[in-house]
Amino acid sequence: MAKICHILNPVKVNKTHDLYIAQPITFASMRAARNLTVESDRPDFLALGYPEDREVFPEGFRTALLPERSIRDVVHEPGAAKLPLLHDILRTAYENTDAEYIVYTNVDIAVQPAFYPFVQQKIAEGHDGFAINRRRIPAGRFTPDDLGYLYTLKGKSHPGFDCFIFRRELIPQMCTGTVCTGIPFVEATLAHNLFALCRDFRLYDRELLTFHLGMEIFKKRDPVLYWHNRRQFFGTVKPALWPLFDIRRFPYFRSGFPVRYIRWGLNPALFTLMNLKLDLRRIFKK
Repeated sequence: MAKICHILNPVKVNKTHDLYIAQPITFASMRAARNLTVESDRPDFLALGYPEDREVFPEGFRTALLPERSIRDVVHEPGAAKLPLLHDILRTAYENTDAEYIVYTNVDIAVQPAFYPFVQQKIAEGHDGFAINRRRIPAGRFTPDDLGYLYTLKGKSHPGFDCFIFRRELIPQMCTGTVCTGIPFVEATLAHNLFALCRDFRLYDRELLTFHLGMEIFKKRDPVLYWHNRRQFFGTVKPALWPLFDIRRFPYFRSGFPVRYIRWGLNPALFTLMNLKLDLRRIFKK
């Protein structure tokens, strides 16, 4: 079986923040899923963060510190959160594991017991990159002791991306600009790098393998950082990856016309006009 390393970015928050409840559940779900996995297939866990977040680094995880820079060093907005750059997350992971595959999830995404066997199965089938979409379940004052109950909730599907699995060797080839985590377009940036670089990318958007506390689709966002990430994606990331894009490797292409356009339109991390241009490029090249 492939050696995998599951990375995430824990952050110290106050008791009013939704991550105060979500993070411990995420950590506990990962440990529980690992303990249920055959020992030879068990993943490595790597927590990446800043020195001030050390006290919330979870038990049973290896740790590595991120470079002492953040989006504050790029966008000088008063009061901006200290959010890491996607580049620094990926590069630090690359330098701190020799695993063949990286699993990258948002820190508020918990996993089901079957998560790691599913990941190993898809790797064995030859996929060099894939994403698994979360299920949304109602929020509440839950603790890790409630995991057994939370596993039973089917919830609702969620568009967009928040869980990626890909070959570690792809990281040096990625273009991520100065996109920061925790803000829209970080998921689009990583996803489109995988669309461009993977030979056989797949999306699994109906499996009950991960879950998120809260039914919302869009969270409140810092408008300054949102527009920074958006400009980075369309101005830096997309132009760099454009020559590598093949629309046949994008999610939903196999759904056929016009279903793929409908599904592209419903996913906030996919862009219908851009994909139309790629579709036309495929047709005329053919």
